Amino acid sequence: NFYYHPPNQSYFNYSTAQDLLKLAQYILKNHPLIFEITLKKGPYPVENGMGDLILPENQTGIGWKTGYTDEAGGCALLVLGKENGNILFNIILGTESQEARIREMQKLIDYQARL
Repeated sequence: NFYYHPPNQSYFNYSTAQDLLKLAQYILKNHPLIFEITLKKGPYPVENGMGDLILPENQTGIGWKTGYTDEAGGCALLVLGKENGNILFNIILGTESQEARIREMQKLIDYQARL
């Protein structure tokens, strides 16, 4: 059988930031290679802007995922590791453009650096 969407699910299902947090935590714990792959440069350049983010010196990227649809807007998930072992899960949803999601993510990173 071919499904346009999962069985027993409607087209109108939406993911919340909480849903994405749970998914990211699960991936990091059970399938960390997925996030490692997101950081590697592939044979085809990707212009998603995530590589332009400026991270504080005490943080390193663990992984990321971006997306954009007309309905959802610009969305991004960024997982960062801190020197002290803490993990930061940054989620941006519903920006007006792909560029705006990067601006908003940078604001979140900058805010966290001040804490």
